[in-house]
Order: sequence, then C-alpha cells, then structure tokens
Amino acid sequence: TAAAAIVVLFVVVIVAAVLLLIIIIAAKQRRARAGPPAILCVIVQRDEMFHAVDPSPTQRIYYFRETLIDLLQRKRPSRMRLVDGDVDIMPGFRLLKAPGHTPGMQVAVVATQKGKVGLVSDLGDHYRYWYPADPAANEAPLRFMAGSFLPGPIRTESETTYVGSMQRVMQAADIVVPAHDWRIPRQMPRDWFAVPPAVDKA
Repeated sequence: TAAAAIVVLFVVVIVAAVLLLIIIIAAKQRRARAGPPAILCVIVQRDEMFHAVDPSPTQRIYYFRETLIDLLQRKRPSRMRLVDGDVDIMPGFRLLKAPGHTPGMQVAVVATQKGKVGLVSDLGDHYRYWYPADPAANEAPLRFMAGSFLPGPIRTESETTYVGSMQRVMQAADIVVPAHDWRIPRQMPRDWFAVPPAVDKA
C-alpha cells in the first residue's frame, strides 16, 4: 500500500542520514588525529626574489605576475624563507646557490642509496651542457671542451660565473639530472652513470 511504501522510504532516508553522519564524524576524527594541514614553505634565494621583481628583459616572460604576488603575500618565515647562499634543509637534502641561469638559481642535492643527485633545473638544462664533448650526451660533440661545461644560452650571469656554478654542483653531486633533457621524463637511470643511454625521442 501507499502507507507502507512511505514508511519504507522514511526508514531508508533515516538509515542513509545516519550513515552519512557516521562518515562525517569519522572523517573529522581522522583529520583531528592527523593534526593541522602542513603549510608549504617556499625557500627562495634573496637575489632571485629581487630578480623576480625586476627581471632581465629576456626573462620577463618567465616570471608570472600571479606567482610573484603569491610569493609577496606569503608570511615569513612560516610560508616563505629568504636565504643567501647554500642551506641544509634536512639531513640528505641541501640547496646550493648556483647563479648562472638567474642570479638566485639554486640546485637541490639529494642523498640517495646510490649517491648524491643534483637536480639542476635550468642550470644546464640538457646533458649536452654538462658533457659537451661526450657523444652520448651531445649529437655534435665539442671535443675541444672535454672536461669543461657549456653554459646555457638563457642566462643573466657571465660565462665564468655560470661554469663555476656547474663545477660546484659536480663537486657536490655524483650525478646531475637536467630539467629539460628529453631522456629524463621517459626514463630515470637505473644504474649509476653520468648520462642515460639514448632512447627514441618519439
């Protein structure tokens, strides 16, 4: 009958509401046990902050206004930390100031089971800049540059400063991982070697 159907529907609604309430309470309890959400703290070299405000003309396109505004609105030191030079973040994680691509360029050096990895970002963003004479890294090896480095084309600092930063990184790390080398997104090296083997670019 209609009355029985209404009673059944009412019971179903009550049961669903109780279940939903239990789920909400359980979620709140989990959040309470987990503690407050972690606040992301951005670590920026002071020179980089000044450069972001007034970048060199060739780099203006890379510094988005929204990103700069977000940085400037962050409360220090909980959400932004300005540093000058190298800094140890935690055991096994060090930031090296490496001016070259920009005045406040920094490179993360991370300790792993296989050694220290330099995540070099845009400081020599392809392997050909780190190993210009090596045919595994450079399709047109520059033999006369054996044992040296090739500065990237987009830079604010002098060639001497750029190469000096690359030398510091190589002294601090066992392997470098450039940001834009076409091999990196496809395959991180399983074995410990300087340059990953060539793979198809397709």
